[in-house]
Order: sequence, then structure tokens, then C-alpha cells
Amino acid sequence: MHISPRWLLCLASLLLAPAALCWQPGEMRPLSFDEDVTAVAMGRWGGTALTVVGTSGQLLVLDPTGTELSRAQMAVADVLLADLDGNESAEFVVCGPGGIFLMRGAANKLGKPIEVSTEPCEAIARFVPDGPFAAVVSAAGGKVTVWAPEGNKIVPHGWEGEYEGVPLLVGDGTNFALAAAGAVGIQEESRPGRSLFATADPVRALVAGPAGWTWLTGTEQPQVIDLSREGTTVATTARGLLSADLNGGGTQMVTLHPDARSIGVLSEGNEILHSVPTRPQVGAAADLDGDGCAEVVLVETRSGVLLEGVCDGARPQVALAPTAPVKRAPATGELPTELVIGRQYADLTVGVGQTVDLQLVTPKNDARRWFFRGGPDGLAVSGDGHLTYTPEQQHVGLWSVSLRIREGAVSRWSGINLTVVE
Repeated sequence: MHISPRWLLCLASLLLAPAALCWQPGEMRPLSFDEDVTAVAMGRWGGTALTVVGTSGQLLVLDPTGTELSRAQMAVADVLLADLDGNESAEFVVCGPGGIFLMRGAANKLGKPIEVSTEPCEAIARFVPDGPFAAVVSAAGGKVTVWAPEGNKIVPHGWEGEYEGVPLLVGDGTNFALAAAGAVGIQEESRPGRSLFATADPVRALVAGPAGWTWLTGTEQPQVIDLSREGTTVATTARGLLSADLNGGGTQMVTLHPDARSIGVLSEGNEILHSVPTRPQVGAAADLDGDGCAEVVLVETRSGVLLEGVCDGARPQVALAPTAPVKRAPATGELPTELVIGRQYADLTVGVGQTVDLQLVTPKNDARRWFFRGGPDGLAVSGDGHLTYTPEQQHVGLWSVSLRIREGAVSRWSGINLTVVE
């Protein structure tokens, strides 16, 4: 029996931490945007699980399936979903060139935001300096400002620290940390006062990890290092870093590899790589469906993917299947016998009881082997691209079928947007 190296690592981590469940990407849903994506956040707002995507001119709110719920016209640099007033319910804060705004309304209908500041903002984070109320710290143009509640107002306070370049800003508990992308050193603000941590190598990305501030080095052989100074060597293609509780076992580090179309999950000093159908430049992770296993959103410029997390033994509490109603179709007619799969996902509509028997082909007819993931029970794609499927009544709805196509010595990802109608 063959066991892949990543599952051997996964099994080893289970033996060391039996409460944790192995995480891997499951069904994948493609995402597309009209403008360049600048920020992604995931969490709950007003009791609704959602993903927030900020672009150079729009703020988009998506449901757990990636379907758009609402949008607002505003340029976004960063997004914060965090409890600021101690009532265990998150506030929704947007930061951008037009200032800092506290969003109002509901996930499916955004209201007029409250203007906190008109000063430009490039990054934003949360920390708790004292008492039950949290503060927001923002950075822009080399200047750092702490916004703390006083009475019924949010009042700005200057901060001694400065930086040059693109700010990397993160909050954790009573502290926050700041670094500049590509620079050496991390500044920290805490109750005792401001501290400076020297880093031997330039900092490419900065997050809050289980052992404190954790960063990805911008070196030829990158490492993920925390305040204990213990580092994990990762693949040379690593360009970004996320921190998230992927499997209910505590915070883990996730590396982003845009050139390799992959992400890496760090476990017990090893990096377990997973191929993804995008070049991940920014991303976020959170358990949206309540099964203890995180979903992950990865974005490159104007496209991306929502990965449904799969953990050994996890069972979803909220279905990730799209909730939008599927209209009854008129007489469906004959189905195609061939479906061309290009760079974009192909569309296929089929009625309950119809038999699908078609050949998948690429525009240049150069596919050597096909692999598939996702879709309803009973759908199958053979290695030579032969797709068979007979939909049943319980399959009515929208489905995403991910396809990996081997063309010569390389592989690429695409897929099918499958609609099953009554």
C-alpha cells in the first residue's frame, strides 16, 4: 500500500497531538473579481459566517460558498473582523486610502459606514492595551496611530515607532508588532513599553503564531521563525504566510507559494505542501461551516479559490452547498458529447435523470491525463477524460468540479460549474 509523504507526516502529528485532526483541501470553488484584490478576511459578523474581499475600488461580502451577498464602492487596503467592545461579537472595520470606516448594516445589505478617520491607511490590526475595550492600530506613510475609545469617541494617539516602505502590522492580545516588508527588525508595543527585536534576515511576512510573533524570511532559502528563534526551512518558492487554526488543534502556519501554485502547512517542523488551482498572493482561513475544520480563501490578483477544508473525522454542521434557488429548466434537449476545458471553468447544465456521457478535451487537444475532485456522488472522470454521471433529485443545485489536467510535463487546474435542474 502506498502512503504519500504528506500523509505520513500527518499521521505522525496525530500521534504527537491526538486531539488535532489532519487538514487537507477538499472541494474547490473558483472565485473571480472585477478589480485587483488587496485584502481578504474571514470570520463572523452579526452572527453570519462570511468572507470579506477588498479590492482597489470595492468591498465584497461573500457567504461560506463564495457567493456574493453585498458590495460597497470603496478602495480597500486592509480589513479587520474583530471584537473591539468586549461583547463577544465582531466589529467590521475597513482601512484604505480614504480613511478608516466602521461598517454597519448586515452581511446581505451593508449600511452607511461610520467614518473613524479620513487619514490614509495601509494596514490595520487589533490589540487590547488595557481593560475590556480593544484598540485599533493603523499604519500609513511611515506613521503609526493607535485608535482607542474614550467616552463615546474613538480618539487617535500618536506612537513613537516609525517605518519605511510597506507596513506589516499584526496584533495579538495586549501587544502589537510592526515591521516593514524587506527590512530587518520587528518593533513591538506592549504594556511595559516599546521593544525592538533584531532579525538576522529581512522580514517578508509577519503573523501572530503560537510562540509569539512569527515571520517568513525574505532569503534565498526562506525560513519561518518565531521569537524562540527556532526556524522551519520551507520551499524556496514561499512568498507569504498565514496563521490559522486549521483543525481545532491550535494555531498553525500556512505558507503561500504563488509560483508553485501551492500552499504549505507547517507541522512538527515539516512543511506539507498542497497543490491549489491558483497562484496564492493573499489569503485567509476560518472555520465557516462549524465542523472544526477551516476553509481557506486564496487569491491572485483578480481570481482565486475557496477551499473546503477536510479533516479526518470532521463533520460539517452547516452545509457548504450553495443556497441560491435553482430554477426549473425548460426541455433540456440533448447533452453534448464533448466539453472543452480551457483556462476558465466550463459550464454544464443537466436535468435529473439525464445520462451524461461525454469526453473532456482541451483547446489544443493535448491532455495526457485527467484527475478530478468534488462534485455530486456518482460523477466520475476517467484518466483519459471520459465523464459519466446520472443526476438524482437530491443533487439539484450548483456544484464545482475541480479538474487537474496533465499536459506534457506540466499540470494545470481548471474545472466545471455543474448545474443540476429538476
